[in-house]
Amino acid sequence: MESMLTEISDPNVVLETITSQKSYLSLKPAEKETTAKDSIKKAMEVVKKAASTKTTTTKPERYLLTECSRVLRKEKVTLHAKDLGINSRTAMRWWKHYQETGKLAYEKWQRNPGLPNSLTPGHEQHIQQIIEKDSQLCADDIIDSLKQQFEDLKISKTQMNHYLRNNMLISIKKSTFDLMTRSSDNNLQTRYERFMKWKYSDLGYTKNCVFIDEAALRIGKQKKPCRRQRAKSRQHYY
Repeated sequence: MESMLTEISDPNVVLETITSQKSYLSLKPAEKETTAKDSIKKAMEVVKKAASTKTTTTKPERYLLTECSRVLRKEKVTLHAKDLGINSRTAMRWWKHYQETGKLAYEKWQRNPGLPNSLTPGHEQHIQQIIEKDSQLCADDIIDSLKQQFEDLKISKTQMNHYLRNNMLISIKKSTFDLMTRSSDNNLQTRYERFMKWKYSDLGYTKNCVFIDEAALRIGKQKKPCRRQRAKSRQHYY
C-alpha cells in the first residue's frame, strides 16, 4: 500500500501521515448540512406530486371544495383542488354543475338517523306509570303493555331500550341497597327480642343449635336490577 502511494506523481496530491483520529477529523471535509427548511421543501414537493395524481379524497374535503365553488372563480378552482388533492377535472365538473343548477355536486355527509320514532308523549306517560309500579320490568314487558294500551304500535326491543336510555333518561341500575322491609323498625325489633330471649339460655352456637339469619345467608334476598330515572333526584325503585 505504501509503495502505491509513493508512486503518485500528481503535484496537487499532498500526502500526509495521520497519527490520530483527531487529526483525521480535522482534515476531513465538512459534510453538507441538511436544514429543516430543505426537508420541508422536499416534503412539500412530494405532497404536491401526489396531489396532482390523486383522484379520490375524503368526504369533508370534497364538501369543502363544492362549498368554495359558490364564490370561487373558474381559474381559482383548480388551485384549490390541488391543495385538497382532488383531480382538477373533477373540480371543474363540480364547479360547472353548481353554475348550471345552483346545487352542490357533493352534499354534506350526515349520519343516518335511523327509523323515525313512533312514540308520542302519551306513550311516554304510560311507560312512566308502569315503571313506577314495577321498576324491574324488561323491554319486552314494556312493549307488551304498550301494545295492549295502544293499537297498531310497532317498535322493536332495541328501539325501546334506545328510547328509554336517550329520550326518557331511564336506564337499568343495579340495586345497591337492601329492601326497606328488611331494615324496618318492626323487623329489627323482632330480631332483637329473639336474640335477647335466647341470650342467657343453654344454647350454644357451636354445640347444640343452628342459627339461621337472613343477614348471614341472604336466602332469597338477591338484589335485582331495576330501572331508574336519570338526571333527577336520587330515587330508587325496588
